[in-house]
Amino acid sequence: MKFHSEDLTPRGETLIEKTVVSDLAAKTPLIVCLSSKLIELDLVDQATRDKVETCFEEVINNAMVHGNESDSQRSVYARLFRDDECWGVQVTDEGAGFSPDRIPDPEDPEFPWMEHGRGVHMMHLIADDVEFFSGGRTVLLTWNLVEQC
Repeated sequence: MKFHSEDLTPRGETLIEKTVVSDLAAKTPLIVCLSSKLIELDLVDQATRDKVETCFEEVINNAMVHGNESDSQRSVYARLFRDDECWGVQVTDEGAGFSPDRIPDPEDPEFPWMEHGRGVHMMHLIADDVEFFSGGRTVLLTWNLVEQC
């Protein structure tokens, strides 16, 4: 995981761009829209779709609940993209961001019982790369198109 204080410079070709209100009822339709586009473009197979949707679930939920504090007056922006090396999703909330030291250590014996923090680690295990920009307000998840040597 990498943390950057600066804003993310968009990369690649935009496949889908959506902005939704921070209402958990908007989460599942957004996840389905993103993952369906990946299937349509043969960027993931059906077996991988479940894992990818888990990442989307976590990153969108974190943006709505933690970033925007479940404030339906705030929005979550999602952008699915592809370039020559990878495809990915950018998710941005309108919250204050967070400090990387607030992410619990998975080696902590209490970690399995902690209320928060597991989603970020799940994203890290599933995606090829996880990066945070704008003080944690933007998350970039990427998957390599070609195996890394």
